[in-house]
Amino acid sequence: MEELSIKKSIKNDYILMLSVCMMLIGIVFFILYKQFGIKISKHAGVIDISNGEDLFYELIWIIMFASGIVIAVLRYIVLKSIFQNGVKIKAVVTYIQFYRDRGRAEFFYEYSGVQYNRGVALHQTKETRGLNVGDQIALLIDENNPKHFLIHSLYCEE
Repeated sequence: MEELSIKKSIKNDYILMLSVCMMLIGIVFFILYKQFGIKISKHAGVIDISNGEDLFYELIWIIMFASGIVIAVLRYIVLKSIFQNGVKIKAVVTYIQFYRDRGRAEFFYEYSGVQYNRGVALHQTKETRGLNVGDQIALLIDENNPKHFLIHSLYCEE
C-alpha cells in the first residue's frame, strides 16, 4: 500500500506548510535574540539590538515554535488517518484557477449514492499546474465524512 509522503505533504498542504514556517521563524528569531540580542520592535521596520534579557521576546518565539509543532503534529495525524482509513475514488475536475501561487479547484464525485461537488484551496506547484478541467483524478475521502478529501497524487509518492 502507498504511504503518506511527508515531503509532498509539506509542499502541497497549506496548514502543514504554514506550521513548519511557524517553527522555523520561531527558532530563527529566538536564536537571533538569544545569541545576538536582536529584537523586532513594534514600530515598523525598527530593529533594536540590546544586551538586556527580555522574557517577552523569548516567550513569543518559544510559543510560536511550540504552536507550529502542535499544529504540524495534529495536521499530520489527520492526514495519516484519512490516508490509512480513506476510500480511494475517482473524481472529475470541474473548476480550477490560480492567481499567483494560490488557487482553487473543485471536484465532482459520487460516494454511496450521494453526489458531491467540493472544492479545495491549492498551492501552485508542478503537480497542481498539471490539473485541467475534465481530468479524472483519484481522491481519498474520509468514509465517515465524505466531504473531507485529499487529492491522492499530492500526498503520495508514486
